[in-house]
Amino acid sequence: MNTATAVKTATAGTVKLTIRQWANEDRPSVKLQMYGVKSLSDAELLAILIGSGTLPPAKCLQP
Repeated sequence: MNTATAVKTATAGTVKLTIRQWANEDRPSVKLQMYGVKSLSDAELLAILIGSGTLPPAKCLQP
């Protein structure tokens, strides 16, 4: 299920997606690489800093 599918199915209730189910361009580590730190919300930046994603922190920060 991608983000668009979740939005369509959310009419029946709240749909919770894991980061792996998000579209690639919506993932915090990808947003950081593509658009820089200013594109991240506080929660996304915090998730990267504490390493709650699936990639090691060093891998996320490589150019």
